[in-house]
Amino acid sequence: MPVADTVKQDLIAAMKADRLDAEKLEARIAEEKAQLAFLFHELNEKESVLALNRQLQVDLLRRN
Repeated sequence: MPVADTVKQDLIAAMKADRLDAEKLEARIAEEKAQLAFLFHELNEKESVLALNRQLQVDLLRRN
C-alpha cells in the first residue's frame, strides 16, 4: 500500500474520531444547558417565594 494511501486512511480515521468527540461534546453541552435552564427556573421560583415571605413579614410587622 502506498504511503499516500496510508496517510489518507490515518487522516480519515482521525477525522472520524474528532467528529465523534465533537458529537459527544455537543450532547454534553445540550444536557448542561437543559440542567442550567432547570436550575435557573428553580431559582426564580425560590426568589418569588422569598419575596412573598418578605412581604408577609413586613405586613405582619405593620399590624403589630
